[in-house]
Amino acid sequence: MTDFNPYWFDLLESGLMSALPYLENSSYPNMRQTTENLIKHGVQSFDDILALVTDTSQPDAIRKEAITAVSWQKDEEHIPMLIQVLQDQSESSDLLHWILVISSKYRHHDFVQPLINIIQNSDDDLSRLTAIQSLGMLEVKEGTEFIFDNLVDTTDEQTRLTAIRSIMWMNPHVTDKMIDRFVEIAKDKNESNLMRAMATEALGELHRYEQVPFVIGQLSDPDPDVRYEACWSLHLLEAKEAIPAIEALLDDDRKPVGATIDHPTVAIIAQYAIDYLQGKGTD
Repeated sequence: MTDFNPYWFDLLESGLMSALPYLENSSYPNMRQTTENLIKHGVQSFDDILALVTDTSQPDAIRKEAITAVSWQKDEEHIPMLIQVLQDQSESSDLLHWILVISSKYRHHDFVQPLINIIQNSDDDLSRLTAIQSLGMLEVKEGTEFIFDNLVDTTDEQTRLTAIRSIMWMNPHVTDKMIDRFVEIAKDKNESNLMRAMATEALGELHRYEQVPFVIGQLSDPDPDVRYEACWSLHLLEAKEAIPAIEALLDDDRKPVGATIDHPTVAIIAQYAIDYLQGKGTD
């Protein structure tokens, strides 16, 4: 996906082909590729693109291209059409997943209940987790409260991790009660290392400066995942007072063991945090 480019829609007034020469010399490679794919499919206008979104006789691949193109405009008039597809249980999980991803770009309240319905009723784990992420990215109070009240303390750990991460994107609607719960999770040795690390990270991502002393204490946690996220959070919190405690980790060659991507060692993230706090590095 790419950011909205208004020139694309201006050019569409003369037909889709008129947009192509501009895009060939632009810095929007994703937009250019999508436009080319739509033209190859016989699409000539934006009305043709809109028709593709709900045309179940068309292949999912070209409908995904149409949904992507519609999302560039971020026009609220198109939201009911996207919700219609989202609520159609006969649609493929691949197409539904794509609309779930797209929905977060609109930041619109109308998506809240359809996303909650998927979270509550879908048997597809990927769709459920993506719906949680998208609900978080909407930055709507109702979505924040639903995630916290129903998902942070459910029995499935992947759901809990996704719920906490999604709440990190809803800073305006996070309450002290939510922060207190994250601190409890981070402290609780009965929780998994991943859960405690995620909760520690949340305190930094949500810029809870009053939690700096607690996060400094997390630097001495036995688990490298927690120590790693404590360093990251303290750099986000701009906690210069934490530098001496972070320096104690400069020989820590452990890596976060539960990470889904290949993170650097604790020592490397500790050095990064110190450099940032001393004004030698940037985000």
